[in-house]
Amino acid sequence: MEKPRAILKRYRLCDACLGRQFAHDATPEQSVRLGREIRRLVGQDNESPEGECFICFPTRQQLSELEERVPQAMQGIECDTIQVGVSMSDAVTRREDELRIRYSLLEGESIRRELSHRAGIRLAQRLGAKIDFEKPDVTLIFELSGKAPKLEIQINPIFIFGRYRKLERGITQTKRYCPSCRGKGCETCSFTGYEPGESIEFMIAREMMKLFGGSDWKFHGAGREDVDARMLGNGRPFVIEILNPTKRKRDLGEFERETNGRWQGRLEIFGLRHSTRREMQHIKTKKFDKTYELVISFSDDVTEDALRALPEKVSGCEVRQQTPLRVLPRRKDTVRRRLIKGLQILMVDIPARKAQVRLRAESGLYVKEFLAGDGGRTDPSVKGMLGAANLEVESLDVVSVHDDFQ
Repeated sequence: MEKPRAILKRYRLCDACLGRQFAHDATPEQSVRLGREIRRLVGQDNESPEGECFICFPTRQQLSELEERVPQAMQGIECDTIQVGVSMSDAVTRREDELRIRYSLLEGESIRRELSHRAGIRLAQRLGAKIDFEKPDVTLIFELSGKAPKLEIQINPIFIFGRYRKLERGITQTKRYCPSCRGKGCETCSFTGYEPGESIEFMIAREMMKLFGGSDWKFHGAGREDVDARMLGNGRPFVIEILNPTKRKRDLGEFERETNGRWQGRLEIFGLRHSTRREMQHIKTKKFDKTYELVISFSDDVTEDALRALPEKVSGCEVRQQTPLRVLPRRKDTVRRRLIKGLQILMVDIPARKAQVRLRAESGLYVKEFLAGDGGRTDPSVKGMLGAANLEVESLDVVSVHDDFQ
């Protein structure tokens, strides 16, 4: 008892701060009980230093006062899990460091950890939630370092995975800022900040944000198709990130049905489920092969035999593509290399000068340019392989995204 006796002779400490100096990985209640036992053993069990603690006064009292505001501040916010953080002035930690250095106390818990642990236990009970240090629904931050203590509530986002089929051409995937005002709002865009017309993002995310009571959203797709292309087959994976959601449990099946009914014949979504930040990052960074079906038209110098010979020429070929002229205004002029995994001839109509092909390629291939050549900026191209004077892509559909999502 030499160290505790010397400490209490020099400093006034509350039971929690006293017990914490000699407790490693203890709960707040265990620290308090240990502090009381130490005080009894040194003959000071009748003293009550609460409110004058050398280390935690007045921080502990400020935290208790802020805790009382939490239930009111959390009204209308659904959460199953919480995490609590405490920020305090450097003076508090310096006082604790002074005591520990003077008496060579190396194993005790820090006041920051003790206060956040204590507040977390109490608030989890009051809110009917659990503590989650990894992915909490809500993070409560008690700012005790300034003149006026503050409570900050951080509502962590919800991530919803799904797939969409775009059944109508002419719909963009994501919202585009108005070119006139660049998102500020003007007469051209009716003060919305966005180009007129629907987008897949708006058609899904706008209503989903309302469903979860969020303040905004972010749309993350596994690549994108051209505005004049359809997205069919197994659908394109996406994750919608709902910011500051006040609701967390909603019927995603019902949302699917309502959305598909609202956009019948234009858009279909399916496979909605709760997702994670990690899966969202995977969608943004992983590159997946895609399979396309295209209808092409060609000039009179193209023969059926030449078309039927294409699969053998194209499969396994590496394509060198300089940024296409059609996207050059908004993309860096560079050269990309992409691998063609396979090509099938689905239909040939020589009298009509048309053919339908199916093509599988690495992500990032400019498919139209691979077929039509883009004035030589794509090499090789199907147009060049056929020796065609003219070749045009009449329609393009994405029929499969070869992803690894369940």
